[in-house]
Amino acid sequence: MDSYDFSNKGRTLEQLHGKLTHAEVLPLIVISYQQFISLHDGFLKNLFSTLQTNCLVVRSSYSQEDSINGSMAGMFTSILNIETSEQLYQAIKDVFASYPADFNVNEEVLIQPMATDIVNCGVIFTREPTSGSSYYVIADDTSGKTDTVTSGVNSEINTYFIKHGVVPTIPLLKKLIPFAEELMLCFSHNTLDIEYGIDSVGRLFLFQIRPLCTHKNIDVDPSLTKVDSIFNKLTMLMNPHPFLFGKTTVFGVMPDWNPAEIIGLYPKPLALSLYKDLVTDSTWAYQRNNYGYKNLRSFPLMIDFLGLPYIDVRVSFNSFLPKDLRPKLGHKLVDFYLNCLKENPKSHDSVEFDIVLSCYTPSIQTKMEKLIQAGFSEAECGELSSQLLSLTNRIIDPITGLWIQDLHRIEKLKSLHKVTIEGFDDPVSRIYWLLENCKRYGTLPFAGLARAAFIAVQLLQSLKDENILTQDEYDQFLSSLTTVSGTMQSDFAHLSKEHFLKEYGHLRPGTYDIGSARYDMAFEKYFASSHNSESQESIRTELKLEPHIYEKINNMLIEHGINHSASSLLHFIKSAIEGREYAKFIFTRSLSDAIEDFALLGEHHGFTRDDMSFANANIINQLMTGSDSQYEVIKNSISLGKQLYAAAELVKLPPLINSPHDAYEFMTSECEPSYITRKKVIASPVTCHDGADLTGKIVLITSADPGYDWIFSHKLKGFITAFGGCNSHMAIRAAELNIPAVIGAGEYKFNQWKQAKFLELDCESKSVRVI
Repeated sequence: MDSYDFSNKGRTLEQLHGKLTHAEVLPLIVISYQQFISLHDGFLKNLFSTLQTNCLVVRSSYSQEDSINGSMAGMFTSILNIETSEQLYQAIKDVFASYPADFNVNEEVLIQPMATDIVNCGVIFTREPTSGSSYYVIADDTSGKTDTVTSGVNSEINTYFIKHGVVPTIPLLKKLIPFAEELMLCFSHNTLDIEYGIDSVGRLFLFQIRPLCTHKNIDVDPSLTKVDSIFNKLTMLMNPHPFLFGKTTVFGVMPDWNPAEIIGLYPKPLALSLYKDLVTDSTWAYQRNNYGYKNLRSFPLMIDFLGLPYIDVRVSFNSFLPKDLRPKLGHKLVDFYLNCLKENPKSHDSVEFDIVLSCYTPSIQTKMEKLIQAGFSEAECGELSSQLLSLTNRIIDPITGLWIQDLHRIEKLKSLHKVTIEGFDDPVSRIYWLLENCKRYGTLPFAGLARAAFIAVQLLQSLKDENILTQDEYDQFLSSLTTVSGTMQSDFAHLSKEHFLKEYGHLRPGTYDIGSARYDMAFEKYFASSHNSESQESIRTELKLEPHIYEKINNMLIEHGINHSASSLLHFIKSAIEGREYAKFIFTRSLSDAIEDFALLGEHHGFTRDDMSFANANIINQLMTGSDSQYEVIKNSISLGKQLYAAAELVKLPPLINSPHDAYEFMTSECEPSYITRKKVIASPVTCHDGADLTGKIVLITSADPGYDWIFSHKLKGFITAFGGCNSHMAIRAAELNIPAVIGAGEYKFNQWKQAKFLELDCESKSVRVI
């Protein structure tokens, strides 16, 4: 095979014209500026016949563009759909005008026929751009336009990943991977950025090729061995389980306890191990069983695949079944729920709202009708409905409700925290007891209150669905909430810095991340430059309902056998949502202090905070129960953690794993985000980071972690999160503050939107537009 060198866009394509086996390069003419200024009119007219088309495109082909040192992507103009010589002349002139003012007269532009009847177009990266790992990554659009992927306009994009060395099974990849491999051989270069199009008869066109610019070490090219281990683990876990209902399982990063939102897709070992210990290993299951759900106390909820955290969705769905449900019906329900998720993967961040029946509401009949349509009998639906009603009444009872007990339990953690901080000089003992108390009196009652808050939101939604509350009344109720976060905004405006930090200083944007600075460690970076200046305080108006509305609610509650009056139900809904946020605030103090002690322990032995992020939290148990050298235990844990994390960074998995083969090859499409409020704003986007000026901006935050509440000390226009669901902390905050927000946009849209100069965030029409 001939070998080729990279030049400018036009000259590179010129080399390949007529030479490729798996694709075509459209006919092309390359013209320099020197040639352009001396052209006669006939030449431009003849170009249409020379290129055998009645529609042309003029594209930039600047000498510094598409080089090994930089792509300069999007910096220069391209003009499409040119049909006359006058348009062509102006187009060439405009493209040259987009070059730097002092460009050389030998700089060139590229003229080609306009590709027509395109059904697929997109970009192929022959390495994963962020990590440099050995995956082909294909962003493909089926809109029929040829610039949606590269231009950043709002469009439905499917992204495909396939590990190098794997034979493709997806039809599109069967066509594109041999094409990419041919180009890698042509240029003796394994990191390429390739733009392509496919027409309705299956012809594949190469539009552009350039070196892929990545800052990562592209020589790292691990074998398939580690991915094979994920495949084998998935194969084993997806088999039937004798103690679980459901024939198989799927794994997701956003269902249930949502690791993508809380610790991220690639957490450091310390954050991952803390989250497992405090929540997903056992605490989650104890809470569910205490509240009347199926006993799964020996089942971890979260599995990590080489350090990438995933929820075992079969385990999760089992845990939402009432504990006395007949096994036959339990099997049938779990299989039905799993099939629904597979058919509607965009619901993976809202499974309890869209798929699972885990509590009773007056609107339950609508969901029961879906079960009937799926083949469930009236008797089965009646059994499930009856048990959910009993379970729900037990949880939300205004006098004996389990959520009330959990509110009292969280108060005990406050006193235990003080005793622990003051009672231990040894940091290992202090960390141990901070975490132990946090599990028993922090995350366990928090999990209960989070369950109660979910039921509260479902009940509130049902009042709207049953046309008892209007949308305005629903919104007004949410904005009337008094959460800790809302109180914090008021306190920020009125308390001294010292008193403010005494109350809120333990919060950090990454609750489990030792590398995320607390408020009391980076006050000036997080908060507006002038303390006590105007901040984004909650504007609360109490919901005042007419007597006939209360009467309607009372009649509905009596009809459905829900043990509440209208007043007590609304009180429960308000108290449960507020209680969840309060419990989170309390338990994160113990967790945050334990993390700081972890940093101090490392510092004592010569390890940095970053070093300690790679250690496993389990070393605290090892040091408490043994007499090994602290230094050696910490050093070995850090060393192993760094190895594991380096391997994890090179692995790509889909947000929802449906098959063991997804370890090698998969497609992702965007999830459906939640839009909060009905407002519309236009502003420039800004990525949330220390010291950023957020005032008047649409703020982009990766997760919906409560530690990001500092952003509301700035007068932002709106915000967008990559991860999170409609019941997440930031969704509640947006409703409370009446700030337009998009929760759970997904990685692709999030990264696309943050590159825009301006965004229009229209929550009423549920859209985000690049302006």
